[in-house]
Amino acid sequence: MKCNYYLIICQYHLPYGGSQFSPMADRIQSGAGPMIMPTPPQAGGLQNYSFDIEAFANGYGMDVNIFMNDDNPLDEIFQRNYQSLQNQMQGLNKDDGLRNLGLSMSSVSPSNTESSVDNTTEGTLQDESKLLQHSEKNLSKNKQYFIDSGLLDDIFGSVGIRLEDLPFDAKLSIEDRVSFYLYSYWKHFHSQFTFLHKPSFDTKSAELLLLVAMIAVGACYSFPDTAEILAKDYKQSPEFKFTLQIAKPLRFAIFEHEDFKSPVKLWILQSLNMLEWIEKNFLTRRMHERAHLHHGTTVQLLRRSPILGGNPTQKKKNQSTSNSSSAAEEESELEEGANSSDNNDRDLFDKWVESESMKRITFMTFYLDIIDYVKFRHNPQILFYQLQLLNLPCDDESLWESNEVSGSFKKVVKRQRKLQEHSGNFKKKKPKTDNFLAALKKLLKSYKLIDVKNKSIFSQKILLAGLISLMHQMQQTDLQNSSSLLSNQSSHANNKVWKEMLIRSFDNWYFEVMQDNESLNSAGISMFSLPNRNVPFPIFYLTQIIGLPEVNHYDIAIYAGSPANQSVDATLKDHFIVQQKLNNIWSKTNKNPENIRCIFYCYSLLCKLMLNDDGNALDWKPNCDYYDAMNCISSATLVLWSYCFATCGLESHRYVEQTQNVEALKYAEDGYKYLNRIKESLLDPLPEKMTSESIMKACEKLPSIPNKQNISGLCFLISSKLITSQWEIIREHAKLIFNCGLRSIGKRTILCQDLFTNEFK
Repeated sequence: MKCNYYLIICQYHLPYGGSQFSPMADRIQSGAGPMIMPTPPQAGGLQNYSFDIEAFANGYGMDVNIFMNDDNPLDEIFQRNYQSLQNQMQGLNKDDGLRNLGLSMSSVSPSNTESSVDNTTEGTLQDESKLLQHSEKNLSKNKQYFIDSGLLDDIFGSVGIRLEDLPFDAKLSIEDRVSFYLYSYWKHFHSQFTFLHKPSFDTKSAELLLLVAMIAVGACYSFPDTAEILAKDYKQSPEFKFTLQIAKPLRFAIFEHEDFKSPVKLWILQSLNMLEWIEKNFLTRRMHERAHLHHGTTVQLLRRSPILGGNPTQKKKNQSTSNSSSAAEEESELEEGANSSDNNDRDLFDKWVESESMKRITFMTFYLDIIDYVKFRHNPQILFYQLQLLNLPCDDESLWESNEVSGSFKKVVKRQRKLQEHSGNFKKKKPKTDNFLAALKKLLKSYKLIDVKNKSIFSQKILLAGLISLMHQMQQTDLQNSSSLLSNQSSHANNKVWKEMLIRSFDNWYFEVMQDNESLNSAGISMFSLPNRNVPFPIFYLTQIIGLPEVNHYDIAIYAGSPANQSVDATLKDHFIVQQKLNNIWSKTNKNPENIRCIFYCYSLLCKLMLNDDGNALDWKPNCDYYDAMNCISSATLVLWSYCFATCGLESHRYVEQTQNVEALKYAEDGYKYLNRIKESLLDPLPEKMTSESIMKACEKLPSIPNKQNISGLCFLISSKLITSQWEIIREHAKLIFNCGLRSIGKRTILCQDLFTNEFK
């Protein structure tokens, strides 16, 4: 049901009445007199704007100019109630809004300062205990994470940091702490992204700046309980301070290194990818933006390396043709290695490790590039077909991570042949390896996914990224066709075909690949508690929620109440246009199935993370969640709230603008109970072996499920968890989600005023 036009108009509130894009801003701030209210538009269209809302809805999250002209008729309406709403807000302390409302709503929040101090002390003691236990492992035989005093001085000297400036208690060994961070890197990050060769890695021979990057990643993955406790007191954890301290100079130390040139050295790419990961996903907004600005540098270095045109460690043969590829050369190398002498066996092994490492870091760069399109609305710079000549990474367990074959290329070849015989891909003359493009084509077909199911987690992530890249390419083609003067009905029909094909491909991934990994992917990979074992690939859900449908990040941020997006102020016109677009996307007349499927996957993701199979609550902790689930769950909640608010309206009118009393904000339904009720109606009736048809039947039930608008309790629950994250971006999401909950119970003002305020000490 569509929201009443006059009700929406009365709810608008903007602190400056517009932005540099709105000519009405100066008039509102100067207190200009009232103007004549324009005639409201009739249901079903926007009479004040001469543009095609359907064409605008196909922007797919790209950066497009949504300002149609210099006139903003909505400002005339907002001017009338602006002053009264501004007066209402004067009694409300903006800085205390989430401090009073957010954390205290969490059942795990400390009730007073004394208990908070006790929890912090307990967390510190637990951390010290882990470090003392690890000191017994910091030995030279553990070459992957051994740190002594000499190496420690060299590591921090490479980025110009003195040991006495580190934010740690002096009574614990710095060497053991840094060694623990490296151990955490191998335990958590490497288990998902295996682009370093662990069996041959040695801290004594590794590049110092590479070690700094690994230490920074490991620190982000360490001591999540302490991070949560300190976040509730608006304090940064020691690991957060430490990571920020070394990440700031690390990028420029890499840029100034003599190896920072083309053709790029392997360790440079590895370091830049790790640094980008922590800058974007763990630190401050400023570091997040810095990583996006410098991402193009990493991609450009990769473009200027031989990897995209051939194997950098393989010498060209005289008889090689111009059609030789990385995959073909790799197969030739395996044949050569089988007949090699003992003298050059080690040399061939070292070349193989370097070649495989370069291929893996290329795929890692591609993965980071394309998932940022889904996570943050940043346009990708690497396209899937640019990697078509590369083979997928070799088997992790039997080859890459195996200590049995380490050091001997002959053993690698023998093991590889056994694997190929077992998979049925062995030929007498020439072993067949897995080409990236060929594997991607298998995903596009609705059968025989056994080869994909048997791949490593890293390879499965790469193939999922390939599907997302293909989706992006088709969306760009669709956008160009809809904007072109040459577009016709046949092009629109083709768009429908590729969407249906991709939907089935993603569904097959979900049914055949992801569900098989639900009990395997997260199990045993963490030294901490991970309650999200049922979500091995969170980015898959985000693709269904905000990648494939017509809804995008910009729409959701503005509709939820963000005062700006990507450093550009949001105007009243922006909010009005977004509202009309979302109403169109989720209207009964919209026949695009992906728009309603995204709501199905919102509920599916939230239920899997927050509930067990019996419907009981799970204690999901953002600080223990390292693989994109934080970002996915926040986006899913915002999209779900937007759908419920746009189609079902307000939950209640309990909210009072001047109140600072949390107890007065009663929600209609607890967040866990709300999810369990929806789960019983929507997800539980699904067959154990799901199909695309069964999902669509479930989506048809969505409109008939009652009281979907009772979502404020879920918003308060999710925001109270996300606000305990040390990551500044996620805390902003928590504030925005909390603002959505308040709006559901009657908050009239739209904007989240303190969204970009960092309360951390």
